[in-house]
Amino acid sequence: MGCEEEVLRTKKKLDKMTASDGDQSQALDILKTLQGLPINFQVLSKTRIGMTVNALRKASTDEEVISTAKQLIKNWKKFVPDKKDDEKDSKEEKKEKKEDKKEAKNSNNSNNSSARPNSFPSSSMPNDMRMKCREMIGNALKLSDDQAKANVEASRAEHLAIAQVPRDLLRQNEQMAGNGQNPNLKGTMFMWNETVAGRGSDEMASCLLKWLKIKVYQQKQDFLFLRIFCDNSAGQNKNINMLLMALQQVHMKRLFRVEFVFLKSGHSYLPWDRAFGSIEKRIRKRESNATPQDYHEIIRSAVKKFLVVPMTRDDFFDVKALQNEVSRRSTPGFSKACQLVVSHTYPEGYIIKNDYNLEDVAADIIKIRLMKGRSGYTVQRFNLGSEQLACKYPDSRLLTAEECQDLRVQAKAWFTALLDEQDRLRQRRLSGVAPDPQEEAE
Repeated sequence: MGCEEEVLRTKKKLDKMTASDGDQSQALDILKTLQGLPINFQVLSKTRIGMTVNALRKASTDEEVISTAKQLIKNWKKFVPDKKDDEKDSKEEKKEKKEDKKEAKNSNNSNNSSARPNSFPSSSMPNDMRMKCREMIGNALKLSDDQAKANVEASRAEHLAIAQVPRDLLRQNEQMAGNGQNPNLKGTMFMWNETVAGRGSDEMASCLLKWLKIKVYQQKQDFLFLRIFCDNSAGQNKNINMLLMALQQVHMKRLFRVEFVFLKSGHSYLPWDRAFGSIEKRIRKRESNATPQDYHEIIRSAVKKFLVVPMTRDDFFDVKALQNEVSRRSTPGFSKACQLVVSHTYPEGYIIKNDYNLEDVAADIIKIRLMKGRSGYTVQRFNLGSEQLACKYPDSRLLTAEECQDLRVQAKAWFTALLDEQDRLRQRRLSGVAPDPQEEAE
């Protein structure tokens, strides 16, 4: 079996693992197999294996799988040609196109008949490609100016409609929440360091549970409907663990309906995107950040409209354990869904919606049953509300060797800067120079 065929076969396995309910137990072995294959730039460009490995890195919660995938991608980037070579190739292609245009223009001037010029398509093209080009050109010439304009306007209207739908949903959600004037409705940010917890679906579900606890018990808010806007990240948001957490809340009658709305990539800009940008700007301005408390202070000062909540190990639960209580099955169309809905009207599973319609139109929804067996639903047969979630991290989380090395470098840089500053202040005082009040404060 050739290298390209072996890579394609491996790519299919990894594609299954990156799905929402894919089994990633053998991901590390497959990545190590890829390390031993003689992969070159031609194999990378034909198979697109780099994109698949990167998708696995984003979807995985295993630190060793993530580090191995990063190393693979880093090694494969060496095969990508330099930009200078690409610029030379692009200049040569432009010259060839100009020459083809001149030849076509000369042939059109010499022959005014309806026959196609012999110089285009080039005789070096395969016959099927040449016939396809002629067909496309002929169809384009048949269209009148009005028809061409109508097609462009229709395409533009479709694009704007896709971009407008999530925006309208957000605007309606703000109106339902009282236009953001209620201080209890401001955003919440959860923060923890990597010795406390990871960043997978269990952690995202635990943050939502913490948020519900704050709203219901601390702020004394009473609501039964929850709509969550999020991106299409399979490793954190768009997965079965998040749905099971929501379904458990519905079975416990804390909520009647939970809607996960997944916005179109490239068409959406949410309030927390602006907040993250502000945080990154503050971090870049600081010379060093040594402790989690430093980051906590930066986030609090950067996003004053958000409530910043520190998370401890006791706040994270093993939501994945709920999968033992449901039937495991692959769900076609899950990854492309616009909305995933959990409702008390369908307590045995969840609903897939491929549009942004807020109403449940029977013809436009797909019901996915999670309850085991074929019998009808009863509370005694299927009740996730009776399941107790165990603490996911009873002890400190183990960091990878690479993460520990990064921490050593950062800590060394911080201590070096601190000691240098102390030496500089000591020299000033010994020499009798009055210290700068601003430097003393720092």
